[in-house]
Amino acid sequence: MAARPLVVPTPKDPFRFKLLLLGEPATGKSSIAHRWAEDSFTEQYEATIGMDFFAKDMGRLVVDVWDISGHPEFTDMRRNLYRETRGVCLVYDITVRSTFEALDTWLLEAYNNGVEKTYLYHAVAGNKLDLKGRRVVSRQEAEAWCVSRRFSYFEMSASTGEGVGELFQELSDQARLGP
Repeated sequence: MAARPLVVPTPKDPFRFKLLLLGEPATGKSSIAHRWAEDSFTEQYEATIGMDFFAKDMGRLVVDVWDISGHPEFTDMRRNLYRETRGVCLVYDITVRSTFEALDTWLLEAYNNGVEKTYLYHAVAGNKLDLKGRRVVSRQEAEAWCVSRRFSYFEMSASTGEGVGELFQELSDQARLGP
């Protein structure tokens, strides 16, 4: 078998940025990824089995989004996906307090599985803004959590698309600038 040639990136080659979407089941991680990558949304909930993958060229940067199942039975599988991660977006549902309270658990799982804090771009996404009449986690509380950990905070609705593009644009901009 012939050896594959070594490909050395040139300034014209896009950089790749691996971003994980983490959070409890049913927070809308898959819906956020679909809205961003394909500008689509479905009302029907379908649990992610293991993980799903999306990629999008953001101009000199390709963002690889790994939508990882939040179900406990996939904990072992998730451990392998943390390698070479450059960004983490923690997602919670603004209408379900327990999803917000679980953010530290998700962050700890990422750190315990090899995600390097030093070279990591962090963000938190409060999803389901279209349901703000049922909101139980205030924007102020979520922002305070993020400020205390030096994370960016975004609110969005995967259903309407509001705020989704801003999240990925900010993380892409951070990745282009480097650590």
